[in-house]
Amino acid sequence: MTLPTLIASYQEKQTVTRVKAAYTILNNALTLAVAENGPVHTWFTGNPGENASQNYYTFSPMILHKLTPYLKTLFICDDIYECFPYRYEIKNIIGTTDNSMTMMTITGLKLLNGTYVTINSLGTCQRQYEVLDACGTILIDINAQNPPNQKGRDIFMFIINRQGYVLPRAFDPTYCNLTSTSYTNGNSCTEWVIKKENLNYLKCDGLSINGKDKCD
Repeated sequence: MTLPTLIASYQEKQTVTRVKAAYTILNNALTLAVAENGPVHTWFTGNPGENASQNYYTFSPMILHKLTPYLKTLFICDDIYECFPYRYEIKNIIGTTDNSMTMMTITGLKLLNGTYVTINSLGTCQRQYEVLDACGTILIDINAQNPPNQKGRDIFMFIINRQGYVLPRAFDPTYCNLTSTSYTNGNSCTEWVIKKENLNYLKCDGLSINGKDKCD
């Protein structure tokens, strides 16, 4: 194997290891938080859905502070700019973006292992991101603000559901491919990394979580 091939293989394994580690850490923390505080949907007070913007700003920190006692963190931030650069742009999987795609979220933390975590409440538990009862989303950056800051490469999405589990965003080639310029491209690669333990979707299109999983 050539040196570039060896380096690429090592980096791929590192990515898989870091994503799976974050998945385990976050799931364990949520399990403990639910045991301590009750089901996730009961964490939201008031009238979810009445004011989506206000619920977002109220409930995202609520999730954050329920989880943090069970996480080993370097820092925690209620105001995202306490922790993240002002222009921390998130690019899609092929490296394109637009002015709206920044790390614009209100709550976040940095784990002891260097992974950035941002937490976003959906305001209530609802059908979203192919999940019947999604209560929130988690976005991780496995190497903090270091490049490439691209979805499906070092940024990955998870879902918090009503039952108290962190779920990898389900693989969907519509949102995990090498051609689309949409800012959503790369959102749906997480399940592939967790289950297949590789990044083959970066090498070819036409893959399926229950079918073709290798490039020709």
